[in-house]
Amino acid sequence: MRLAEGALEMLLSRKWPRTAGIVLVFPVFAACSSGGMGTSPGQQERGTGAPSGGQSETTQPRPGRERLELVKSVIPTKMQAENKVVKVVVDNDPVFKGARKEYLAIKLSDVLALMKSYPEASGQQARDDWGITFEALDRFGVTFPVSKIFQKMPYLAFKEVGQKDGKDWSLIPAKKEAATPAPFYLVWEGSNTDQFEFPVPYQVARIYLEKLDQTFKGAVPSEAASRPGFRRYTTKCIMCHSVNFVGGLSQIDLNVPNNYTENHLEDEFVEKMRPGPGASNCSMVGGESETLIRQIWGYLKDMADQKSCDSKESCSRRDRL
Repeated sequence: MRLAEGALEMLLSRKWPRTAGIVLVFPVFAACSSGGMGTSPGQQERGTGAPSGGQSETTQPRPGRERLELVKSVIPTKMQAENKVVKVVVDNDPVFKGARKEYLAIKLSDVLALMKSYPEASGQQARDDWGITFEALDRFGVTFPVSKIFQKMPYLAFKEVGQKDGKDWSLIPAKKEAATPAPFYLVWEGSNTDQFEFPVPYQVARIYLEKLDQTFKGAVPSEAASRPGFRRYTTKCIMCHSVNFVGGLSQIDLNVPNNYTENHLEDEFVEKMRPGPGASNCSMVGGESETLIRQIWGYLKDMADQKSCDSKESCSRRDRL
């Protein structure tokens, strides 16, 4: 998957596709300049975006994970027959450097309705517990909670309006190799100025629905009191900073071999994450309340007792990809 040119890769143990904005999860934030993210959210070449949740299955998904193959010759045709294809305007498209674009698209909810798990995953009490993973042609993906699609209207675009010579898409700017968002591109209606909060993966070929505890298995805290911080971490931090190598790899892992809280103070962390003078250049949780920032700290602190490896040597032997 690919993220827009500019800043980050939601949901897992691997690098992320070039997508704009997971949200994993995931996967998802603002560009972190310490150690640097020279691209947009999830947009480092195969190194950012939302967590993918591990290797993509080439046959059957793992138990509890439902997959929908997005076949362009089938999905738009089916939706057109049901009068579910619409025109969507994106005022400042992040993949196309802020240009105003118009697309033929399908509401994401209409596509997800084709999946057996969606009625359960979209329930009022379950939305924060289930995740959607968008996987690209190159097998990279971005993940975020199902609850996000109820915050702003998302669509799967399959054609750009106004193209000439029978073409469906413009070429994505500033790519080393010619590429378009085909077959599908996740867009959000209106203006999208925060690609970390609202990821825009493109070249989407399939969608997965799965409970986030499975998607982020290995980063889930054993203490129930740490769950709120875990949820915030998966939506604000895990795209860049993995925990036990679950998440993005563009920045350091915050649990192994050294847990972040072992070498830093909580109050300093809170001040660093707040916007304003003296704040960190990595403003992934900028704008969050002090309570939420402290919840993230509490989650990280508890994860110090759940390390998957505990030395530089043992951690370096792990296969992060």
